[in-house]
Amino acid sequence: MSNKPDGPSVVENRKAITFGLKVYKQILKAMPNHTNLLIPPFVLYKGLGLLNLVVPDSDSKEELAAVLGAKRNQQDTAKVFWRMICKYLKRGGNKRPIFLARLFIDKKFELKKDTKELMKTYFRISRKAIDIADASSIANTFNQWAKRKSGNAITKVAEPSQIDTNQEMFLVCITTFKARWQYQFYKPSTANVNFQVNDTQVVKVPMMFLSKKKLRYGVLGDLQFFNLYFKDDEHAMFFILPKNLQAFRDVESKIETFDIIGLRRSMTIYDMSVAIPKFRIEMQFPLSEYVRKAGLNLTFSPRSKFTEFTPRPTNLQQGFLSAVIDVQEGGLATDGYGWESGDTNPTVTLNRPFFYAVMSAKHRVFLWGCVSNPSTKSRTTVKDIIENPEVFQRQPADIKCECSRSARTKKRSKCSKRKVQRKNSSDSNTEPQEDS
Repeated sequence: MSNKPDGPSVVENRKAITFGLKVYKQILKAMPNHTNLLIPPFVLYKGLGLLNLVVPDSDSKEELAAVLGAKRNQQDTAKVFWRMICKYLKRGGNKRPIFLARLFIDKKFELKKDTKELMKTYFRISRKAIDIADASSIANTFNQWAKRKSGNAITKVAEPSQIDTNQEMFLVCITTFKARWQYQFYKPSTANVNFQVNDTQVVKVPMMFLSKKKLRYGVLGDLQFFNLYFKDDEHAMFFILPKNLQAFRDVESKIETFDIIGLRRSMTIYDMSVAIPKFRIEMQFPLSEYVRKAGLNLTFSPRSKFTEFTPRPTNLQQGFLSAVIDVQEGGLATDGYGWESGDTNPTVTLNRPFFYAVMSAKHRVFLWGCVSNPSTKSRTTVKDIIENPEVFQRQPADIKCECSRSARTKKRSKCSKRKVQRKNSSDSNTEPQEDS
């Protein structure tokens, strides 16, 4: 494990990871029969920074300070988060991840002038006024905002039945990522391969094969791990493959202290080939329920006092989070074809439960999760799993590969046409900008 000291930006990113994994641990406790999970640590941390701006004079500040790792005033908090997010706000088009946190507040409240300026200057957002009289209207506001800001990648944040109309303020966080692999997978090589779900169950999943490339790779104890970079060469998907199911469970049992950054720093460059399954995970759940258990019980309670509002202070009891990841041959949420036939005898094959993270070069973890069964239902809410555990047990299922051998010739003949279509699509589709 690397002993390299953390720089200023990595210090903050490590705090974001630490709190994100605490929340992840609480989700694991609520879903012992989980299959695939997803959580966005970075936007959670950003949401806490946003809350710190509107709670400068209450007991909740001490609790937030413990998570943020420092007792900061409003100005210092705003500047720290600006340094973390500014590079993404300055980029246009689809060259950045989407990680948005926003406060939705009853229309009778107004932010104090200084706080409003800090939010606008350093977070590039403003408070969104809503009418809290109708739960359906509130849920629709959340969902339409998420849909618009994510470019239709996220369409659901909350159901009307989840909304408490007695509340006056809500925190909503969303994250998704669209990026093209630096080395795309050759689509005709994708084939159905066995995936060992547990000791007794095996399922067929569409497995993508990459030919031999120079990749960063490492081994520590029962763990293998490697990076697959995206085309911008700054962001990567980090995969962690435990040796067996017991090693997978061991990581989950100690997840709060798991050193993702240390593992990543210990990698070296190897000539190697890999095989990873296609999968899509969408998670939507009430944020407040799990952050309370992760250490913010006072902040998300009737006792919280958010003082930066007129005509009076208010509290925060509800928050919602939605995130999605879609792994394909071309990248994340990106179809592709590739030009080199995949290695059918790869160095590493993700054919059993594994962990993954979408990270920046400075170790910002935008998405973190695990895959125990790539063939299961793609969209999952905490409510789904708790109320219908039998549906989400790790049951065998067959999925037909999208690229059968009989279709390969046809796909090759359309390759040039698809390339032009992809280029036109990428030119016309741009990710929405941060709130202003």
